[in-house]
Amino acid sequence: NDGYLSISTLTKEVFANDIKYTKRLDELEYAVYHTMARKPFEFSGKTSYWVGDSICYGVVHYEEPDVHGTGDFPTLFCGKTNMICNNIAVSSACFCSGYNQATTIPAQVQSIPTSAIDILFIEGGVNDWQVGATLSEFTTAISNLCDYINTNFDNDLPVVWITPIN
Repeated sequence: NDGYLSISTLTKEVFANDIKYTKRLDELEYAVYHTMARKPFEFSGKTSYWVGDSICYGVVHYEEPDVHGTGDFPTLFCGKTNMICNNIAVSSACFCSGYNQATTIPAQVQSIPTSAIDILFIEGGVNDWQVGATLSEFTTAISNLCDYINTNFDNDLPVVWITPIN
């Protein structure tokens, strides 16, 4: 089953929802698996690491050119959930290597101390398509990253993948 996080803006609680979206003909069918999980995630006091590209880093185009540490999504999310935030995302980072970027997202993950993390957030993918990475390169990079995480981090480490908006 797919799991989704939802944040209550009123209570600032984060819930796991056990839901699945499926496409049927021209309409989006919403099906609920079992019951909605109403047990909030325990983020308070946990140490999070955020890896990714400029979107995760905090570059926005509608305000200041760089708001890292003040208004970026990881800082806002961690502030709402009382989680320790380590945002090591780097603008222009890709999952794939060999495209003359400053760093890769897998290299960011490899820089994390494996014993000092409670939850990992991974964002990215936009730059891979912009630089012309092939689907094969992309899927290989993701597969290798998953292998690295499974080999080097605790098996119970929650990993949240944040996919591009478009």
